[in-house]
Amino acid sequence: MSVLSRPRIHFSGFTDWSPSTANNAPNTYDEGGVEPFLQKGVTYNSYLDWLKKRNPQMLQPNGSWNVYGDHGTRFAESKVFKAELGTGSAAGDPLIGSGVDLLGLNYSDGAAPARLVMTDPFTGGEATSQIFYQWLVVGNLSGPQDQWIGCKAAAATRMFSRWPYQTRNLGITFKEGMVGCIWQAASLNKDTQWFGLDKSPALAALKAAAESESNQGILMRFASYRTLYYQACFHKGKRIENGLELVAAYHDGFTGDNPARSTMLGTVGVWEAGELASAPAGRLLVPQSAAQLATSPATASLGPAVAKVDAARNVLVVDFITTFPEQSAQLDKADFGDLQLQARDVAGNITPIATLTAATYNQQAYEASGGISEFPLPPGTASSLGTIELIQQQANQPIAVLQQTAYTADTDDWAVYIDEAQAVPVCVSVYEDGGPVHGDVKLFLQQYDSDGNLMTKPMVKVLDAAGKPIRKNMVPVVAGKSNIVLRSLIPGACFLAFYPFTGVQPPDIPGAAFPLPDSFYVAIRALPFDNELEKETKDNELTWSFIFSKVLRVFSLVYPVMSLVRNLGDRNVVEAMADQLKFAISLETFESTLYMPITRDLSAGKRRLLQRWVNLLPNPPEDKP
Repeated sequence: MSVLSRPRIHFSGFTDWSPSTANNAPNTYDEGGVEPFLQKGVTYNSYLDWLKKRNPQMLQPNGSWNVYGDHGTRFAESKVFKAELGTGSAAGDPLIGSGVDLLGLNYSDGAAPARLVMTDPFTGGEATSQIFYQWLVVGNLSGPQDQWIGCKAAAATRMFSRWPYQTRNLGITFKEGMVGCIWQAASLNKDTQWFGLDKSPALAALKAAAESESNQGILMRFASYRTLYYQACFHKGKRIENGLELVAAYHDGFTGDNPARSTMLGTVGVWEAGELASAPAGRLLVPQSAAQLATSPATASLGPAVAKVDAARNVLVVDFITTFPEQSAQLDKADFGDLQLQARDVAGNITPIATLTAATYNQQAYEASGGISEFPLPPGTASSLGTIELIQQQANQPIAVLQQTAYTADTDDWAVYIDEAQAVPVCVSVYEDGGPVHGDVKLFLQQYDSDGNLMTKPMVKVLDAAGKPIRKNMVPVVAGKSNIVLRSLIPGACFLAFYPFTGVQPPDIPGAAFPLPDSFYVAIRALPFDNELEKETKDNELTWSFIFSKVLRVFSLVYPVMSLVRNLGDRNVVEAMADQLKFAISLETFESTLYMPITRDLSAGKRRLLQRWVNLLPNPPEDKP
């Protein structure tokens, strides 16, 4: 489904990620309380200087690799390289060679980027990351508008990192370089603007398909992989190439960001009816046994894939965008020899579909197709194709290295923020073999901590749609949906996993190493319990020193880039931006790229304290002498 249907437009390039890293570890940040963590001998006044000094045990600053990160997400060198129509490619289309980008809302002084935010900065980015953005732009929308060719599509929802693949690059040893994940963005037809349709057959075909039948709009999916540090950071005209140079630059007054850079490959296609905005739809193929490398005795796990039967064209379309690992930083693919793509019916009968040689999934083939492959089906099998498998011969035995899972359980409510005493609804969509659910399906729910271990005590209370506690950690699936309500029990971050099943007993579930590439879950951030503080604080106690120490100081110190724009430690500056502040911290602004704090970790109690102080201006109470 989705980008697996034609027409589709492929693009490639890089993604630059610039999170603030001072909140990435418990020795710098108290996640539960949302406060700077002060090491012995460090004060609030010396905290920022300490972040920028070298960590004695590591070759980088105490505050890690990007103390002045602004959480910007920016596409770099992104270009459309191919457009596929119904029966072929649109070679020479003017859309080819133009850019693809993500945009945030505009500041008063210019465009803001999309924003990368983690619900849990301690876990590592691929498990709890999301992108807040306003627009997806495809094509050339610069210069006189009558010369524009492309589209500008408003976000249907945030993007979320999916399918965290921990060993995507076999030749890189540091964590983020090894890891890959995918992202998906969607826009409704009513929220998409088109330009230059008469000049671009590919663009016209995409618009016509998006608006035909019951399709919802357009959809973009891209993979992020081979993330490298110190790629786009410069000080006094020289690129900063390592942590020691960054420490020296900070000492020399550098206050710029140091984005990490991922390789990117993606596709824009049709958002079909019934599909989620942020998660792939279709037949999900998940890793089973490890695959044997053809060139060494080593083995490696493949990543997930998703497939669709295109009955009209009698082909099986498979998105291998994050399936086959790279074997080096140069992105050459690992060689697993010949693999057999087949389908198995309930009686065990096999329908051969194709042989995948290394040439069909190597780097050149992968990058030329956007990771998407098509395979002709035997006549008469399209409507009755069974479970899809990818088979490798190992010791003369056929071993399934990928196999279609019967059920998927995904949600567009993937990143959940819960305030004290708040009830947050979550809707989970469940699919069977990529389509509607048949029979009595249930979800078993389980909570995992930031380290991926089963929690002995829950962080959130799970209720049914009527607000009643669920029994035995299970909820029914009705018409393909499960609706639950979450309330926080304690502050912190966790995962709530979904395990769809039929019968009496839930499936065997992992006790650790969560999430796996094929895990279904929501990432939860339970914000601090500050309601009592707000309730007990009288207006005459809302002095500047109180507001700074209780509310603003953490954001001034842990996210120092904010104070480069507006110094949160300067009372005159904060009072002058009172109207902006009211707008920026309002929950009505939460989904936008202009929300403050960017990291979304301001509790309801402290938000109300700040709002009350702003409302007392221009004559707030003064500190007692």
